[in-house]
Amino acid sequence: MEFIEGRLFKTTVALLFLYLLVSILIIGKSFLIPLAWATIIGLAGIRILERIQQKVKINRVLIITLFILSILFIIVFIVYFFYWEISNIIETLPTLAEDISDKLHQLSLALKQYGISIPDHIDRAWISAELETHHDTVVAVLSSLSVTIADVFLICLYLFFMLYYQGLGHSYIRQKLKNKRKVEKAYNILNRIQILVNNYIIGLLLITLFTFVLNYIVLLIFQLKFAIFFALFVSILSLIPYLGYPLGTLIIFVFAILTKDNILTAIFTAVFVYVNNIIQENILRPWLVGDQLKINAFMVFFFIIVGGIIWGIAGMVLFLPIVGIIKIFLESNPKTAPYAIFLSDVKYKIPNFIEEDESD
Repeated sequence: MEFIEGRLFKTTVALLFLYLLVSILIIGKSFLIPLAWATIIGLAGIRILERIQQKVKINRVLIITLFILSILFIIVFIVYFFYWEISNIIETLPTLAEDISDKLHQLSLALKQYGISIPDHIDRAWISAELETHHDTVVAVLSSLSVTIADVFLICLYLFFMLYYQGLGHSYIRQKLKNKRKVEKAYNILNRIQILVNNYIIGLLLITLFTFVLNYIVLLIFQLKFAIFFALFVSILSLIPYLGYPLGTLIIFVFAILTKDNILTAIFTAVFVYVNNIIQENILRPWLVGDQLKINAFMVFFFIIVGGIIWGIAGMVLFLPIVGIIKIFLESNPKTAPYAIFLSDVKYKIPNFIEEDESD
């Protein structure tokens, strides 16, 4: 009876802790999302900054400032590019609407033979009424996809102080643990985390670049309008494993159907874009990234969904490296190492603490 009550108490505490954790993540996401971005970028950039400082021999503050400014430049460039391209797409909407109306009319005539009725033209009044009715929903969706100026400022601020005061963490470890063996173990964990995040982020950036080039070539061959925009859009979506690339391919397929006279062109465009996905997943990703996180496919998919529910698009990208870091901590403790098995890939072996205990 005491055993059952003890297990029940532990389960209740665990569920309560999980509930509080999820509540904190949801309530504090406006603070935690920029902090998480800054942490991941900082972990990925520490080694690079240290190498630059050793070679260039300039002030650390200047190096960190230049690093942050370069990130800001990339963000501003991407945002401006999307703004410019979307503005061009909006300008072509009247012509595009006429083409879509013609295609809808032809499709409606074909489906009427089978007793299926669909609108045979674009009703702009109906679209305006729907947008006005669901205005709050549209704004919420657009807000979840955007990064505000305040978020970018917070990320840069957190990132600067994390990189500048990183030595405080090492001092804390030495003062707190004192034991040489424990200090070395803590440094080993930090080193593994830095290597994991660094290789993972740099690998993802290289994959994004290669994916952009391959998709741009395909879209140029099939003469799809706004080829650069869609190539970059799909390459950024590919950062979300399993879900991002199929979604991007579907969007390109729909746009190609609406803008191309021949449906075969749209089909071949989507097929070749998806072939690029196969090349990315089976050649580029193992070569550039490998299985850095060493997390099984089910857990990857699970945490993408959970991250999307809790933090939106940012969570779908951030939760994977965060789970990879948590997995390293679990593996480093004999008591929690068995739980890491549920996250690990089949090919990956976690440390065997049983042999160490028996040898003692």
